[in-house]
Amino acid sequence: MRTFVDGQHIVIGENSVINRSCYLDGRGKLIIGDKVSISPHVHIITVSHNMNSTDFENIFTEVNIGNYAWIGSRVTILPGITIGEGAVVGAGSVVTKDVAPFTFVAGTPAVKIKDRSQDLRYNPSWFPAFD
Repeated sequence: MRTFVDGQHIVIGENSVINRSCYLDGRGKLIIGDKVSISPHVHIITVSHNMNSTDFENIFTEVNIGNYAWIGSRVTILPGITIGEGAVVGAGSVVTKDVAPFTFVAGTPAVKIKDRSQDLRYNPSWFPAFD
């Protein structure tokens, strides 16, 4: 099962895969590029709150995920983040800052580990045995 919040503000590119048990928040707008692979149990959040607000003010910010990005299992992407083209986010990471194109980041908070090849030509696919 996948959860889409405010789906009319979620744009998903061609040949992108969103695996099971993902939470995609469109309240602040979510743009997912082409040929993106989003692994199971990923949370992408586009809304936060002003912690100093007397009325718990909402802060809506867009999240962008570039073409050929790969988001590992159990990743959390916080509001306002851009994941660059071809970037990889390692499993279990919490993304608190933008990720440069063609880099691999991991950890909590996610930090750059190394660069990734820019020669990417794959089409992600997903063939669930049970869903």
